[in-house]
Amino acid sequence: MALLTASIMFLINLYTAIFLFSHIFVIAGLISSFRRERNAGRSAVPDVKVSVIVPARNEAETLPALFSSLLCQSTDNFEIILINDRSEDNTLDVMKRFRDANPARVKVIENRKSFTGKNPKQMALSLAETIADGEIFLYTDADCRVPEKWVEYMIKPFSSPETGLVFGTVTVNNDKTLLERFQQYDHLLRYHYTAASAGLNIPTGGFGNNLAVRRKALDDIGGFGALEYTVTEDAQLIARVRDTGKWRIFAQTSAASMVSTAPVKTWKELYLQELRWSTGAIHAPDIASRVGYGFIMYQLLIGIILFIPAFFNPSFFPVFFCGIVSMLSVSLTYGLHLKPGFSFWKTLPLSLVIAQFLFPLVTARASFRPSVIWKGNKLDT
Repeated sequence: MALLTASIMFLINLYTAIFLFSHIFVIAGLISSFRRERNAGRSAVPDVKVSVIVPARNEAETLPALFSSLLCQSTDNFEIILINDRSEDNTLDVMKRFRDANPARVKVIENRKSFTGKNPKQMALSLAETIADGEIFLYTDADCRVPEKWVEYMIKPFSSPETGLVFGTVTVNNDKTLLERFQQYDHLLRYHYTAASAGLNIPTGGFGNNLAVRRKALDDIGGFGALEYTVTEDAQLIARVRDTGKWRIFAQTSAASMVSTAPVKTWKELYLQELRWSTGAIHAPDIASRVGYGFIMYQLLIGIILFIPAFFNPSFFPVFFCGIVSMLSVSLTYGLHLKPGFSFWKTLPLSLVIAQFLFPLVTARASFRPSVIWKGNKLDT
């Protein structure tokens, strides 16, 4: 029994050491992404038609703010495709009024297909491909706001014909409460892990509400409709474009391309959001996403499992603190790069602790393919 216990602890400590060492490569990947973005920023904005695509379900209240930010862009060389996804409020009316005020640039389509348990957003996005005229498809969500140079910055990397997909940073609109500040931290932490993987040329994910793809790259994989089913269609899109071996994938990390989204309003909503993300990643169709995400999250889970026993055997504490040290290294790297406000730094220690406990809880639940709720729909997992 003693030999078995010693063997298990040796494997856990080895895993922990590898985990910590791997963050040297994570930081290197982040720095690589920073440099790539800086180099792309020196390029002229490519003269290509862009289709900004926005799916929406029951978002009548949030759409006007997005529309205002789209009309204030530094370039007007883009069209706007609005997709009403079976809304039960007056989302469609809000879309039509915006189209009527901007008839030359705005198109409205409807997803009228019945919900089948599959990801309805994936189905809605595939409809846009049939009417979009752009060479570059640029996606965001109805509850988002985009900065003035968003379109310009997100398409700059496409000045290289080898670029197939670009994904950008996402944060939350408000940072007044602890819940909102934690979401700001959570979004940026998750994003910069994906930015690091892109910098290492092994992209495994990104946020679909700030993502651009070349039409040719999308055609190569058969469009959104051809993606394997998953509750995180954005990560699967990135994986499929990556696996063609034909296209380069870049992460934009500056504030100039950062989209802000509405925070969830309760801790329960946050838990359900995290559960959807984790379920999609842990059970992703491609193995790279599963391994990359699982490598991080299961290390945190092991640390939490050993947290109480560590008070009786202090040799377990390094496994627990490993997670905090690793997340802190990424947080400091992107914090120094982005220079977020004082509220971010003030709540960083508490955010690290919350993440250390919340992420393993979600990971443990997501491992068993739980039911996932999105926009009031129960999705297959």
